[in-house]
Amino acid sequence: MNMIDKTIQFVAIKHEGQYRKGTGIPYITHPFGVGMILQQAGYRE
Repeated sequence: MNMIDKTIQFVAIKHEGQYRKGTGIPYITHPFGVGMILQQAGYRE
């Protein structure tokens, strides 16, 4: 398992049951989205 997979798993566990303010959207979508933006911008693990 690479570092990105480990990080996604860790964050998903730590933020389980949390939702974005005023929505029913799981909080994990925010850090996951930021990670995808960074990856597309050329940042490494």
